[in-house]
Amino acid sequence: MSTIYFCNLFTHLRGKRKFSYDEFLEAFNEFVTEASEAGRKLPQFFESAQIFLQFIYELNVVCFKEWDTEDGNGRSPSSVVFLEKDFI
Repeated sequence: MSTIYFCNLFTHLRGKRKFSYDEFLEAFNEFVTEASEAGRKLPQFFESAQIFLQFIYELNVVCFKEWDTEDGNGRSPSSVVFLEKDFI
């Protein structure tokens, strides 16, 4: 499978540059269904929407706005994706 193929997932976001987790989840499910119907075998990072979102977050493909930069203990926030945030 072409590495570029997974970029097709973003067409399911219909051009949105900012999207909620629910919008991402809908796009992810549409993409996986489309790939399955086309007989494409998806890589392991498509095992779930959360795994794929974490994958593209760690690659700096998407990010989220975090208004509070510390957790109150002087530590930086975790590098784990927060699902209730809006992504850009």
